[in-house]
Amino acid sequence: MSRFCDYFVVCGVGKQLKSLLKNKNQNNSNNINLSSSSNNNHGNNHGNQSIESSSLEGNPFSTPFQSEILERFPPTNWNDGPLPNHIWMFCFPGGLQLKSEATKASFFIFVLTEVDGTRYYGASLTYYEPLSSEVISNYALQYPQFAHSLKKSIVYTPTCLCLISHFPFFSLFRHYLRDIYRIFRSETPSSIPLERVIENIILDIPLPPKGGIKIRLAIGDQHHNCSRPAHNQFEVAEFSLRYLFDSLGITNVVKLFGNILLENKVVFVSSQYTLLTIACETLCTLMFPFKWHHIYVPILGCTLSDFLQAPTPFIMGIHKSYFKWRSEMEGVVIADLDEGTLKGNQNIDFLPIEEEEKLINGLKRILTPQLQQLDVAFPEVTGKKDEKKKERNTDLEIRVLFLQLFLSLFENYKKYINYIRLSPKKVAIFKRENFMKENPGAVSFFSRFVETQAFAVFLDKHEEHYLFDDAIRAKAKGEDLYYLENNRSTIVEVKEISPANCDGLDGQLFDYQTFRFPSLRPEYFTRQNSEISAPKPLSLPLRTPRGSVSQPTSNIKEDTPMEEVNVVKEKDSVAKEFIRHCLVKVFQDIKLSSDEMNLIRELFKLESGRSIFANLLVEFKEKTAKPCVSDHTFNVLVDLMTKSLEESHIKVDFITPKILMNLASSFYHLLNGIPEFVHHKVQDLAIWKNDHFWEAAFFDSIVEGRLKMNNDEIEGEREEKEEGVVFSVLGAICYNMLNLGVPSNDARHFIARMSALTMLKEDHTQTLLALLKNMERVNNMSETPAESLKSSKHKVVEKRTHLGSDYYSSSLGKAREDEKGEAKDLYARLVEATQIDTKHPALIVSSPRGTQRSTSIFSAEDSIVTEDGEKVPFRTLNGHKGGIECVGVCGETIVSGSSDGGICVWNINNGQLVRKLLGHLERISCLDFDETNIISGSYDSTVRVWDASEGSCIYKMTGHSGNVTCLRLQGTSVVSGSADQSLQIFDTRMGKCTGNLSGHNDSITCVQFEESLNTIVSGSRDTTLKIWDLRTLRCMTTLSEHTDWIRSLKFDSSKIISSSYDCTLKLWDLKTSTFKRSFNGHKGCINAFVYDGERLVSGSGDHEIKMWNIETGDCTKTFKGHKDEVMCLDLVEDTIISGSNDHTIKMWDVSKEQCKRTLTGHNDWVYTLKCDGKHIVSGSWDATVRVWGVESLLPRKNLKSSQSDSIPSIPFPLPQPIQSTTFVQTNQSSFSSAPTIVATSPITRKTSSLFDKLF
Repeated sequence: MSRFCDYFVVCGVGKQLKSLLKNKNQNNSNNINLSSSSNNNHGNNHGNQSIESSSLEGNPFSTPFQSEILERFPPTNWNDGPLPNHIWMFCFPGGLQLKSEATKASFFIFVLTEVDGTRYYGASLTYYEPLSSEVISNYALQYPQFAHSLKKSIVYTPTCLCLISHFPFFSLFRHYLRDIYRIFRSETPSSIPLERVIENIILDIPLPPKGGIKIRLAIGDQHHNCSRPAHNQFEVAEFSLRYLFDSLGITNVVKLFGNILLENKVVFVSSQYTLLTIACETLCTLMFPFKWHHIYVPILGCTLSDFLQAPTPFIMGIHKSYFKWRSEMEGVVIADLDEGTLKGNQNIDFLPIEEEEKLINGLKRILTPQLQQLDVAFPEVTGKKDEKKKERNTDLEIRVLFLQLFLSLFENYKKYINYIRLSPKKVAIFKRENFMKENPGAVSFFSRFVETQAFAVFLDKHEEHYLFDDAIRAKAKGEDLYYLENNRSTIVEVKEISPANCDGLDGQLFDYQTFRFPSLRPEYFTRQNSEISAPKPLSLPLRTPRGSVSQPTSNIKEDTPMEEVNVVKEKDSVAKEFIRHCLVKVFQDIKLSSDEMNLIRELFKLESGRSIFANLLVEFKEKTAKPCVSDHTFNVLVDLMTKSLEESHIKVDFITPKILMNLASSFYHLLNGIPEFVHHKVQDLAIWKNDHFWEAAFFDSIVEGRLKMNNDEIEGEREEKEEGVVFSVLGAICYNMLNLGVPSNDARHFIARMSALTMLKEDHTQTLLALLKNMERVNNMSETPAESLKSSKHKVVEKRTHLGSDYYSSSLGKAREDEKGEAKDLYARLVEATQIDTKHPALIVSSPRGTQRSTSIFSAEDSIVTEDGEKVPFRTLNGHKGGIECVGVCGETIVSGSSDGGICVWNINNGQLVRKLLGHLERISCLDFDETNIISGSYDSTVRVWDASEGSCIYKMTGHSGNVTCLRLQGTSVVSGSADQSLQIFDTRMGKCTGNLSGHNDSITCVQFEESLNTIVSGSRDTTLKIWDLRTLRCMTTLSEHTDWIRSLKFDSSKIISSSYDCTLKLWDLKTSTFKRSFNGHKGCINAFVYDGERLVSGSGDHEIKMWNIETGDCTKTFKGHKDEVMCLDLVEDTIISGSNDHTIKMWDVSKEQCKRTLTGHNDWVYTLKCDGKHIVSGSWDATVRVWGVESLLPRKNLKSSQSDSIPSIPFPLPQPIQSTTFVQTNQSSFSSAPTIVATSPITRKTSSLFDKLF
């Protein structure tokens, strides 16, 4: 974009007055307090007295009105930057306000952020002009009671002149707007029409390049300069940074700055619009070299106040006149610029305490120098001691002070950057655990900051931080940072830009003398639409900015005294000899004394002790030790490795576990003649559930592999070798993950993330996924019957959690204490250590095995107490080992499918497990059943038909080549959809495929069919729905109104309803295949919806539930209360039942529009639920199904359930319970002969939700 300014816009009243309040009420938004004031400066609502919308209705002097664009230039959008649709909303953030007398013209600035992160900077000049008689007459007809007050005197309306640009040239824009205003309001005729002045601003003024060129502009009778700083200079701030400090005070600003760095939610409140923008821009300016990448709205319009409930980090400003605190804003930091106060997280120490104090003291010296010298006997006299100080710019001093803060924190950041790819482009990673270990005093801050988007982007562009790198070098040399390149002129040329001309006007004068802005006349522009183009960019050879990538250095700090290094080496040598001595005894099958065992365990509290042990164990493996060891040696190795791995997890040591994970698959002993490896005994350790460890192990291994390569190779050969390194390392890591008990789904997700990060080719990624599936199959086949029984009884699938900032801060703090407190004592004990024989060597004893329960495997019936004190009984059904994907309820039977690949059939009355259906190799994605058969679809690409009464697998249908994602059963036909983009039709009587439907361009996500209508409807990730004729197996129509993945659908004889990741539901006429309407209002993916023929209810990723008018598309009710995504819904008479990722189930009263009960007890996402009128059956990712007794809590009249993904309500005869019996397939090929399937690679989506995690 080479334009100095993009658009000129005039906003004001159109032909009719349109109330903002009416529009807001129609949108079912929260009430906003609006007020009027005779001192309104911007045509917006200011003042202190709140006026409710009901009292404002109709009164033209109390009602905020909607403005519209009256004039604009250019008349059409630029291809690379269209005019924002709602620009009028930012010209009058509080609405357009009429006045009985004109007020002085005012000016304010604002910033708009587009969806893609692009920012527009706006400068707005607002003045009052008489309201036209036509508008007054139209309004008087609508509200005759106000006709007299409107016509008895002149009514003034505000009009806004606005310049929009991608660059914040606020001062120049202010001069240009004032010049335009003077021309048409002046009593002296102008020789240049307004059209030529506007055209000159937009089309003739080029954007000055960074550094080198300054342009000189003639604005009215004055001249102004415009330039942009070079890459190694500070960006120019168009305002004083002092405004923010004067408004909030130094300490509050520093506290607020800490909140911004850690990406918390911040809201500025003020009665001045310009101050809101300046405050927001000041904080973003002081973040250099980091940037804010989240929601950024310095001036939020009154109709957009619901954005304050956004779940993501944001910086927003809102005018005090329509700001109202709400309970949903808990956790938001509110900065009142008028009162100078902070509310929220201001009492939490976000910055390191020492750095915060240094920053506050430095700001006091700059901003209040006289106050700091009150106790000084001979204070400095300004201008006499240091001539350089006299010339210093206060704003620049503030920026340098904040730059010093980041230098203190990150001056050695490049030391911890490693490249994992150089070709086809550079990919760098940051060794954050090493970085935090080297900066122990600020671990609490660093552990949170390194997780932010600002830090991630900073690292991604680490080679472009020219000024920051210059400052690092200057600090190392002891130079004054104020006199860096940022304070030196780089201008080598000044270009004069011609002002607007009057060519072709023959000396014509333009006498406007009008209050109203005149209409722009096309004949006075020199260029018509087809001739409009951006000004040619100015170019000048610029100096190449300095910058280099520092090479990693030794882990020993440069300022560490050599004597201290020698002491460390001496201690390590003593420890090494002691551990070697112990290992020699272990491998010779000699028992270690209790003192030796205790001392070596104590050594594992130190990083050096763990490292020595791991490396010595590698040495023993390679030179002396045999992989098959005695039972005693095996148990001691398990004991020592377990202790070392536990300490490594606690102390954030990822190097030792990386070595030991390979050794765990090397040493084994024979148990009943079958090899049992060390990795079988250490699978339950926390380190293997630590995502940070696996990432660090992967990255370190790649760096090691790259170091062995010849960097002088040509580009193509280097890329091929790097690809090979990544492929082999990723395969080895996933092999270890499976051996160490990491669930295959987590390993698959790891492959997808690391492949994307390292730019691994798609065919290599698919090969790895196929290898992973084969490795998993081999591991399962290699289990003995005893192992299978033990694992089925005792293996518990734990929830894998992402270890965040608390893990680093607490763990590194503990490591630092141990390194300081115990090192001396351990060294003394090592010197005195002797071998003492004991009778009882330290052995690892396996935990006692439980006994098989012979009756039921659910917990005893319990109850919870809801908000109103009422007890709700429930049963917990334990039998699955993975998250519950789907449940079905019919009569006295519950059927559940899980990510562990199993299907359970339960008795709803006593919670007893009737039988478990095993045979699928991967997660169950969908279920359907009738009185005869249970149909299941799985990620193993198969559909299975099970006998409902016996539990045996009748047929295994293998027509798909990708994950089966959805299916429907009706009569004897099954329709299934898959990630292979096809639909298959199966006959349950023959177990054969009777039809194949192809046409979608991406994975099928949902399907429904109705044999009586001979119709199938399918939805896909390709954003379309397709209607298929069941008789001809052809697509009749493609419906393509959605803009993102289809999530779910329902249809009947007349209509189709679908939900999507584009946050909308849409309605089509089935008979004509025409689009009827869209249901807009949600801010997140619509995960579930129910429709009972009259009412349409939806649940979304924005945590809300909405009820819709099916005839108009309007939202009639909104239910708020969940704290995370709403994943499943049911509707029973006047009660909505919802399950959420916040682990709760809520029951909502439709008529009162409120939550009447919350059911708690699940420990993870509530992913699916059904209600039969007596029970709520919920399935969760905590691997349990719960049955809640809610019959007394639901309406007594004709109970009717409307499932969002219902299983047909068909009588299901309950089989007799069979204890401790597993039903498996008997008439199919053996397990080992299952075909190899390449799993599909996960796809990263811009919308963050549960669906992304699953796929």
